[in-house]
Amino acid sequence: MVFDVLIRNGRVIDGTGSPWFKADVAIRRSKIAKVGRCRVDQADRVIDATGFVVSPGFIDIHQHGEIHLVINPNAESLIRQGITTMVGGNCGWSAAPITQRNKHLVHSPWWPREVKPTWETFNDFFTIYERQGVAINVANLVGHGWIRSAVMGWEARLPTDDELAAMQAHTAEAMADGVFGLSTGLTYPPGCWSNTQEVIELCRIVAKYGGFYATHDRGPPWPEGKAEAIGIGQAAAIPTQISHIETHGGEGGRQVEALKLVEAARARGQDVTYDVCTTLYGGGWLVAAVMPAWACGGGAPKMLERVSDHATRDKMRRDILRTGEPSWDHIIILWCRAHPEVMGMTVTEIAALWNMAPWDVAFDLLKDEGLDLVEVDTATKGHTRRDLEFTFKQPSCMPNTDSWFSAPYGLLSKRSPHPRGYGGFPIVLRKWVRGETRPDMPEEVGTRLVTLEDAIRKMTSLPAQRLGLTDRGLLQEGMWADIVVFDADRVSDQAPYPRNGQRKPHRYPVGIPYVFVNGTRVIDQGEHTQSLPGRVLRGPGYTPT
Repeated sequence: MVFDVLIRNGRVIDGTGSPWFKADVAIRRSKIAKVGRCRVDQADRVIDATGFVVSPGFIDIHQHGEIHLVINPNAESLIRQGITTMVGGNCGWSAAPITQRNKHLVHSPWWPREVKPTWETFNDFFTIYERQGVAINVANLVGHGWIRSAVMGWEARLPTDDELAAMQAHTAEAMADGVFGLSTGLTYPPGCWSNTQEVIELCRIVAKYGGFYATHDRGPPWPEGKAEAIGIGQAAAIPTQISHIETHGGEGGRQVEALKLVEAARARGQDVTYDVCTTLYGGGWLVAAVMPAWACGGGAPKMLERVSDHATRDKMRRDILRTGEPSWDHIIILWCRAHPEVMGMTVTEIAALWNMAPWDVAFDLLKDEGLDLVEVDTATKGHTRRDLEFTFKQPSCMPNTDSWFSAPYGLLSKRSPHPRGYGGFPIVLRKWVRGETRPDMPEEVGTRLVTLEDAIRKMTSLPAQRLGLTDRGLLQEGMWADIVVFDADRVSDQAPYPRNGQRKPHRYPVGIPYVFVNGTRVIDQGEHTQSLPGRVLRGPGYTPT
């Protein structure tokens, strides 16, 4: 046969933002062989896509599931959304480098305790993916915080000249191993202990290899952090991605102010883009809400001492209050091993249940978690509806899931994931293309913001451009056959916020019957085929050894 698969009679949206057109899409040897009219007898298998949209596979620019993929390579919660490529290693945390200084620091919501690092470098880590197979394509960033911890451990100070040189060497090694750039998490440890110049020096190394800089900017999440990110990009002459851009609800007009900074930089010719969470509630650690940076020095043992001491609790509370009282009724506990009965409840609800002040609830949750206190995971309201909608409409904005992998079975079913983990991209199509509100998720109000074609562009070719991928992100002949077939009138997220202690958030989206990765069917008539055709994508500085 001429073709392996023929997808017939679909409405093709090619990822450019151009209007849809009726065409067949033919796959041969992992690539798109033809977009146009084809004969049925030319293909081994024919899929009738009448009434469906055929688009490039979605690209998640901001993921935290690189370690979870080792536990379950099926990538259930992403591939069923139509996501065929993910970018891991965000917010300053990554799978490598691993040294004796940071090997004991690996546990966090992003690093399940079941995975013990047996690797040291990204090259070693990528070999694990390639040996076991993965369902989706995986790109990675190297985390500044993880580089820092590999050299300095959890020390709350600036590096010496020798330590900075060692960090630069780790950065260069990661780029040569094939990561796409450097990420930072400057709001929380250990990234918050750095200064701007430290980040610039590492970004200069990344720029030499052709990579980009992705930043969870310095907090509180106000425009000043975005200005620092833009300044770092300019000083290092490096493309810049501002991760999950936000200025937090209540700061009226500050999101517009932040976006004006970005657009002014772009008008000057600086390459700056950004991504945004697709729900009002973002993710986070309870530690970050109640423990100032100084209180996190020394790692988990010292942190546990501080949350257990009432005098130190008072000092931490006073420091946090300088930037305002946490919005306790907008902080949902997603994961707490010591108190599973409160998972899905807000801190305000727990305070009423326990007859305690919210601050004491938060500190007690951390104390009772022991040395795993950094694993207490939350969903926190970070946007007003107005700001979120205004942000997503901007041409330079792309969506993310800002989550990790989940599945309704096995080890990954134990945690209560953020609903974006199962539906971050379908929610765009349901909420902002069709303008629909889910009855069981009334806070996420639907409104028609963008066309279907522009939504697809934001989920495909725009992130591909940021990554520098020239062979993915578009539905064109010669491209890798990463393809999604979906019902534009029905596709929708299904996962809820796990409220009031309910722990049943593991729900797949609907309306996506077929997903192809590198020409192989991974989702076939809505079911996972158990195929693992994904590839480790290597960045522009990759140097084979």
